[in-house]
Order: sequence, then structure tokens, then C-alpha cells
Amino acid sequence: MGLFSWDPTPAKNAGADPLITAQDGASARSFGATIRGFMSGMRRFTDDVGGALTTSGRLNAYVVTTNSGMSELRAGLTLLVRVDRDNTAEATLNVDGLGPLPWVDAGGVRLQAGRILKGRYYSVSLDPDAPAWRVQAGSSTLDEIPGLIDLKQEVATNTDASTAAAAAARADAQTVVSKAAETETGRAEVAQNRQFVAADLSATSALRTAAAADRAATATDRDAASTARDQAQAAIASGRVGYDTLPELMANLLPADGAQGEVRTGANAGTYQKSGAPGGGTWIFKSAQTVPALDTRVSSFEGVDGPGVGWLADADVQPAALLILDRAGAGLSYLGADGRTRRPSASGAWQAEGEPEVGPEVGWLADTALPATRVEVDGVGRPLSGSGPGAPSLMPDTAGTFRPPLTEYGPELGWLDAFDDSLAASASVDEAGRLVLGQCRGTRNHALDVVAAPGGAIRRETPIDLPNTVQAGPTLVIPSVRIRRSYGFVATKPGVVVSPVPASVAVSGASYSLRYANPVFLVHQVVRGPIAVRRKSDNTLLVEDTDYRVDRSRGVITGLVNVDDIPVTVSYTGWLIRVDYVSADPSLGIPTLSQGTERARAASLFPPILPAGHKLLYRVFRTVDAADMAAVHLYQDRIRVDRQADAEAVIARNRRRTARLRRKLQAGGSLKWGGYGDSITQLGGALFPYEVNTVANGIRRDVVGYFDLYDASARAKVLTFETGDGQTYTREGWNWRAILWAQRTYGSAIVYRNWGISGTDSSNGLASNGLMHGSYPDRLNALVADACDVVVSGFGQNELGNVNSYAQNGVIWQALLAAGSDVIGVTPTRPHPRFADRVDQWRFTCSELVRLGDDLGVAVIDTSRIFDPTRIAGLGVSEEELSECSMQNHPGAIELRAVGDLITEVL
Repeated sequence: MGLFSWDPTPAKNAGADPLITAQDGASARSFGATIRGFMSGMRRFTDDVGGALTTSGRLNAYVVTTNSGMSELRAGLTLLVRVDRDNTAEATLNVDGLGPLPWVDAGGVRLQAGRILKGRYYSVSLDPDAPAWRVQAGSSTLDEIPGLIDLKQEVATNTDASTAAAAAARADAQTVVSKAAETETGRAEVAQNRQFVAADLSATSALRTAAAADRAATATDRDAASTARDQAQAAIASGRVGYDTLPELMANLLPADGAQGEVRTGANAGTYQKSGAPGGGTWIFKSAQTVPALDTRVSSFEGVDGPGVGWLADADVQPAALLILDRAGAGLSYLGADGRTRRPSASGAWQAEGEPEVGPEVGWLADTALPATRVEVDGVGRPLSGSGPGAPSLMPDTAGTFRPPLTEYGPELGWLDAFDDSLAASASVDEAGRLVLGQCRGTRNHALDVVAAPGGAIRRETPIDLPNTVQAGPTLVIPSVRIRRSYGFVATKPGVVVSPVPASVAVSGASYSLRYANPVFLVHQVVRGPIAVRRKSDNTLLVEDTDYRVDRSRGVITGLVNVDDIPVTVSYTGWLIRVDYVSADPSLGIPTLSQGTERARAASLFPPILPAGHKLLYRVFRTVDAADMAAVHLYQDRIRVDRQADAEAVIARNRRRTARLRRKLQAGGSLKWGGYGDSITQLGGALFPYEVNTVANGIRRDVVGYFDLYDASARAKVLTFETGDGQTYTREGWNWRAILWAQRTYGSAIVYRNWGISGTDSSNGLASNGLMHGSYPDRLNALVADACDVVVSGFGQNELGNVNSYAQNGVIWQALLAAGSDVIGVTPTRPHPRFADRVDQWRFTCSELVRLGDDLGVAVIDTSRIFDPTRIAGLGVSEEELSECSMQNHPGAIELRAVGDLITEVL
């Protein structure tokens, strides 16, 4: 603290500045130190107002740290700062971490791009009414005077626009001339193509008749192929062996007849098949292709009438990585492990892409002589669409001829030309085959819902990117929503439900200790109306916003006077909170409300029971003020239904990055699991771990005291265990959640090593209380020496918005990777918005850790998927319930379990 924290009331300056001893009765010996402290404070103040400050930060978010140190933003604050970069848009200034406020000019207008220039000095004064940092008139150069720079920009913009318009007009004129010529040529080509198509259709019909006869004549061949298929499938079941050289493979004759072998290197590299009983026979060369080891084998397809499914004996014994069938079970195409696409020829044999024979069967697009790289079929096996080299999208017209999509988005269903040639992954059609509703995957693999608008054109559904909705009063209006079912969508009926206002509770004379600058939690999370706080020693009524501050939505009282803890009594009216469900029976579609249990806090652990057969539509957080409604019907497995493809791609990438760990788990052996991070990893409660910097576990980690804000009934819902040392521990952390799942699923014996330390971040240094931060050598080296098979690293909560998070976490992750440990990064959970409404800083830290994971090849659990305000319905809570264990930045049980579930997705 410094001069900015001095109070105009002399009596309040006794402890305003730790460098100046100003208490009554102070020793005369301290007079010299007081004068020197005063001189120091004045020097720091003159530096702050004299131009010694330089901004930092990123992009248009400017940051400055004063020498004096501000503890609050108030009228009368003025700084002179030197700017380190130009602004490219409206900018903010964050002084001493007290929150970003906009830059405005002398007239109160926000400074636009180019108004803040690198190297210039700006005198800024706090305008508490805006609030904003107001640049004082005269601190800018002449060309920055409000209005003049805007006029210059307008003239330049208009000039550029005029020049561009003239060039565009000339280009349009040339285009018109070119189009006229192209149109005449195109008309002639269309007429000629129609003649070709008529001839092609006749030839195609004859070819298809001949193909049908050929297939009937190959029944015996198919029986033989079926036997070959069975042998190949038996080989899969019997396992597969691989060696670096052929002599090593030949020396192992123990596998069963038909087993698969592989020689990885040298002139004899390739795939081999065992011929002969176990202990005898030999290995027969089958293919020069080697097949990489797979974590999971796909089981064979039973009852399919084809020359081989899964493994195709007549196609170099290639495993089918992707197989497309029609309704009758006939193979349309498959993708082999060698990356080549194969389809049945006219003779029924699987034919590699690019070979000369092109038959009329579906899967090959006969009219274009192009092999289809992907085919969609309708319910009776007719092709809806396909694609091939040089033909981004092809569909059959009414005559069955494959053509590019029509500009009017006509009867084609499989490809939606309006959306970058997006392929429909699913579609609902009317009796005439017209598209009613579908989901397509675009060229960027983004999934989106589409519907047919009047006239048959296809348009995108309204994007699902919305925060929770809030309705006041007990009567809730429920709109009609679409429920995703296995066979399509079902629309519920609109209606109203009643969610009664919870009860109030009068609290009188409850005892607390009022603490300066530290929160004191009342029994109730929601408090409304007046509150009376009396000092116990003399029954004096303290003054709100002078002696203390109340957050009535978190149930928190904070002392404002810098004195020792004050015993007080508190009287107030508290309101209970509740979680309700709005659901519907899909067969009836009528919305129904189910009430949860009314609670003072932690209502998330006491939801109602969903009626049998019902589909959950909304999860409601009910308070005295309103109903906060999370639209959970828009999510499946915490993934928005219109973002399934994006989420699946991220999960698949994380699984590739943890392949070694998953193989260890699947082997069912023992492994060591480490948790590294701050208090959310530690789960230490009120016990502070001063002596456990370089030691894992202990009585200060995974303790049930982390849930001190829960009452006894809520704690009874927390997973706990005992070790015989008199302490009660919990397994509610995200690491425990993933470990317990892995043990149940794989039968692995996992030893958990908790290395979390409360109050730390990823930096290299010591906290004021002696705690080691994450990349401090002694602490990091102790973790590395513990030789964990995997470490889940969870720093970030104590460094939101820190531009160094990428580099600091990189030091930790690279040290672990170099030591042979797998790493899984977890981005921070979101603080309660009323404690620290820093969504942009939280998003920045999440994105930096995701970027680090991409650069290092480390799996990262991005919590923004469920904690972001626009996607919090995926978590299924209200923003008012975030960080339930401290109402600040400690997530509650529901939040911890959700992050643990995201980790299990990777495993």
C-alpha cells in the first residue's frame, strides 16, 4: 500500500501504510523510520504521476502496476503512463489488478483504433461514474484531438471506398462480357451432354443386368470367400505377432493356423499368415504392407452376404477400417489399412481404387467413371450422394444419373451444397423424399443442424450458443423443444409449469467473527432485505458499507476496517434455494416439473428424481428472485448436439496423445498416478500445507475439510474414506474420479500421489508464506523423481489472464515428458462470477493451455467446454452455483465430478 491508500480522515491512517508507523503511543524510536517511510511513499507517488509507469498486457488489454499500490478504484486517482504499443480497437486499462476499465477521451467517448500510440505519455484520471479511465485534455498530440482524427479517418476511408468501387465496377463490366460468351458455350454443351446421358443410361441399364447375372453365377466363389473370411476372422481371434526380421518370425510356430504375423523391417518386411497347426507349419507371405498395432479391434460383421467383411481375403488380407453396406447387407465400399479404397467389381471381387474396371454397381459412379470415396444410401439401398476425385459432390437426379448439386438445392439429400458441400450424416425426409431435418458435416468437420425452408431451400438452424435463460416468478413458460432420439427427433408440446418460490428463514443473533478483507459465510447462500450486525462487546450496531460489506447472493460478509477479528451477532432473512427438473414423456410431450429439496446451500446435491421414462428438458436453479434454467436438452454427454463432431475430434486427439497410458491401463497392471496443481488438486480444506512442498499425500491433502461450507447432510453425499490416522479423507477430486473409473473398467491397481499445494501457481518462485510454486526446482524435481506413469497438471486458477502461463506450464510439462511420464493438462474451473467476474481472463488461460498441449502433443482437458457462460448448460448448473465449496474459486462436488468425467473420456 502507498499514498493512494491514505485516508482523508486522520484517525483511519493508523495502519493505512505498513511502511509508516502512525499508531498513537508509538515509540519515539520509530520516528526516524516513519519519516523515511513517508519519504519513500512520496517518491513512489511522484513516480506514479510523473511518467515512470509503462503499460504491459496483450492486444488491447493494457495493464499497469503502480509503485504505490492501489487497493481500490475511487474518484481522484490520476496516473501518467507511457504506452508500450498501439491500440487496434477499443482498449481497456487494468491498474494493479483491480479490473479492466475502458480508455475514454475528455468527452467520455471510447478511444478507437489508433488513438493510443506506442511511446506516448497519457495522463489518465479515474471517472468513477462511467466507470472508465479518462484521458485528460492536452495529453494527446494535435492529430489525436477528438473529432479531428475521426475526420481524417473518414476522409481516408471514403477515398479508399471510392477507389475500390471504381475497380469493382470495371471488373463487373468485364465479368458481364465474359459470362455472355460462356453462357452460349454452356448451352451448347448442355444440349450435347443430354444426348450423352441418354446413351449412358441405356448402357448403364445393360451393364447392371449383366452384373446381376454375374453375381448369381459367383455363388460358389462367394462360399469359398466366406470360408476365407472365417479363417481370417479366426486369425484375428487368435492374435497377431510381429518381429523385426523374418528369421525371428519363422522361429515362432506356436500361433494357430490362420494367425497373422508381421515382419517390420528389411527386404522381407510385410504381412504373413500362419499355415499349419500350433508348433508346426510355416509362415506364408501375403502382403508387403505392414499394419500398425491397434488399441481396439472391430469385431466381425455377422450375416453379411459378401466376399469378406472386416478382413477381405481376396484383397491382400487388408482389414476394413471403414465399411459401407446397403440395406440388404451388400458391400458398397471399404477403406483398407493401406489407405486405399476398394469396392466390388462387376464380378463381385473387391477392386482397388484406380484400377480400370468400372462397373455399374453402387459405390462406383458409372456415369462419371469415378470411384466414390464416400456413398450415402437411402432405406432401400439407393444412392443419395457420393464424391470422387475431381467431383466434390455428386447426386443422382430423378433419372438416377449422378450429377453435381443443382443450384436450387433440389431433391438431393446427401449433399447440402448450401454449406460448403456438406455431407448429411443423418436426415429426416417426407413421403416424397424431400428433406425435413438433418445434420450435416461440413468440409471443416463442423456438425450443424439444417432444415428445409419453404421452397425447398436448405438453411441452417439457429446456432445453439446461448447462456442459461432466467424467468421471474413461479410460473415458467416452457417452449416446444426437439428431443433427439435414436430414430430422429420428437417435438414436445409448449406449456407452463409452476416452480414455487422457496421458503424464507428468519435468523436472529447468530454468532460470527467479522474479519478484515476476508469472507465470513452465513448459513444461507441467498439473503434479502436488511441485515443487522452488532459488535458483541458493546452491542453497537455496525454500519453496512462502512464497517462491513454484504454479498447477498453468495451469503458472504467481509470486514472493511483493518482491525483484529470482531466477535459479532448477525440477524437477517435468509431464503432457501432448490433444484427443479422440467421433463417430458417423449410419447406425450407434455412438460412436467419435479421439485428438489429446499436447502440453505449446496442444493446441487439434492435434485429431484426424474420420472420414469421422462427426458430431462431443463434443469432449474430456483431462488426467491427467479428461475435460472439450463437447457440440458441441447446437450448429450455434456456436448452440445450441434457440436458433436468438434468434440469427438478433440476427444480422439486426446486419446491419441494418451495411447501409451491407455495401453498400460488395458494391460491391467499397476501404475502410479500423480496430481499436480493448486488447492483444487490438493483438496486441503482449512489446513495449510507449509511443510509438504516436496512430499506427496499426507494429512493435508484430499481431506473432507475442503467441503467445510457444506452442512452435515451435504457432506454425507461426499465420497469419503479412512486410513486409521483419525482424519477423514475424500475421493471427490477429479483425479480420484478418473482413477476409480479406470480401476473399475480395467482392473488396474493405481497408486495416487497428490502433489497439490494451496495458493500456488505455475511460476518459478516462492510465495510470501514460503510455499513453492509449480516450476520451482525443488518442488518440480521432487515430483519428477517420484516417477509417476501419468501426471494430471491443474495449475491456472491463481494466474487467470497471466501471459506467462504458457511458458511456466511448459517448463513443468516438458520436465515430466523428458522423465518418461505421460501428462494430462486440465484448464482451470471458473470462479464464481460475483467473486471475480473475469471471464475473458479465464478464457485466455484456458486457450493458452490448450495451445501448449497442441505444441507439446499433450492431452488437455478444456473446461471451457462446460464452464463457459454460453455452454454452462452442458455442466447443468447455474452460474450462481459455481465454485460451490467457497463461493469464490473452489469448485463443488458436482463440478469436480464433471471435470473427472472429462478425463475419463480420454481414457
